[in-house]
Amino acid sequence: MSDMLADHADVIDKVNQLMTKLRFTLPAAHREVTTLLTKLEDLNAITLALQSEDCSLLDARQIFDTVIEDYPDAAARLGRSTAIVKNPAFEDGVVKVLLGSKASLTSVEAEAIKALRDSQARQGSEEGAAVPALSLAERALKKKKVMRAPIVYKDCRFLRPTSNMCERFFSATKLAVGDRRCSITPKNFEEQMFLRANIHFWTTEDVQAMMRTLDTLGRNFSTLQSCCLEIIRVCGNNNFKIPHMHKSKRMAQGKLPDVLLCDRDVWADGCAKLGSVDFNCLMRTLQAEVSASLEMMELCNVMEALDVKDNDEDGHSLDVMEILQL
Repeated sequence: MSDMLADHADVIDKVNQLMTKLRFTLPAAHREVTTLLTKLEDLNAITLALQSEDCSLLDARQIFDTVIEDYPDAAARLGRSTAIVKNPAFEDGVVKVLLGSKASLTSVEAEAIKALRDSQARQGSEEGAAVPALSLAERALKKKKVMRAPIVYKDCRFLRPTSNMCERFFSATKLAVGDRRCSITPKNFEEQMFLRANIHFWTTEDVQAMMRTLDTLGRNFSTLQSCCLEIIRVCGNNNFKIPHMHKSKRMAQGKLPDVLLCDRDVWADGCAKLGSVDFNCLMRTLQAEVSASLEMMELCNVMEALDVKDNDEDGHSLDVMEILQL
């Protein structure tokens, strides 16, 4: 082995020197690593702050300005007029409103955030600053300067940084996609993810109301389908067409034809029959039948639970009706 490595003695010496140098960190290198770790910790804290649920545009702007102060090279990416800011006037206007500096809004910024004006509060301010009615002589002798009512804006804290919302949404989507959701259609998956992202806009009561609506729609459709089948059976003819065969088989299964042609009189008779039916009366009748069926079922359960003999211990005959208290 020594003979084989003899030709590479110079390289082996350099490798050993390098390993010795790497084994012991120099003070200067240690200071550089410590400084780098401190910067990374600061940037990590900034990243976590931007991912907060209550991070507003003002918070993001203040964080970016602080980063630019400490790291001037970041101004090209985090400045107020960089390419990442799609609407600088809107962002600057919202930041000034959140800071309470509405008086410093420029005309461009005020126009960009005009949709955020609180019309009700502004109307109340204008009514409070209304000028009393003056006669012609009073207006000529005394000109009052009408103070313009200050424009009131809505609470803009509900506006979130776009990148913050998008990154959170994409992260949740990446986490939700797995082997169990490979077969779901993109449309259904998108709807589910947007419902998850906007979960604060709906509650379980909304879901229950929607389910009740779907049940009502299903019952109405079933009722309408039954009425159409009855009309076809009583008054219809063989005028309807089916794109394929097995017409009698489909009718036996209770399926409507794909294309249905009927006379106007048949349609009018069907509508008249539907209009003459008292559905409330039918529901009351159905409720009574269900109640009677439940009582009978309870009676049957009691009878099944009984263990009745022909005679009791004294030899007297037993009356089943008396035992059931009927």
